[in-house]
Amino acid sequence: MSRKNKRKTRNNNVLLPSTVDDIQLAEAVEYRYFEITTLHERVNGTQLSIPEELDIAVLAWRQVRVRHKAGDYRNSVEELRMVKLIAQWTVDVNAKLRNQEAKKVEWSH
Repeated sequence: MSRKNKRKTRNNNVLLPSTVDDIQLAEAVEYRYFEITTLHERVNGTQLSIPEELDIAVLAWRQVRVRHKAGDYRNSVEELRMVKLIAQWTVDVNAKLRNQEAKKVEWSH
């Protein structure tokens, strides 16, 4: 098989330099997460539990935050997608706790 015929696959797990927006998003999600856990306890009297389908996303988001806090400002495309999933979830939970309609977050990239 020649080189021309090989399929080029895109690896979403390669660490790329984070943009300022990526860093700010991961940090804002962390702030919002702690804010809604406090609100959930105050409103419902119970701890907020993360849905099982978001377990992998939470692990990826936390890994990004650990890396950023250590001064390593890189993330993969897949990790950024997971951070955006957690961001949408926090918006949904916050809206539910405040008896409001949840809105879909529009991402620019």
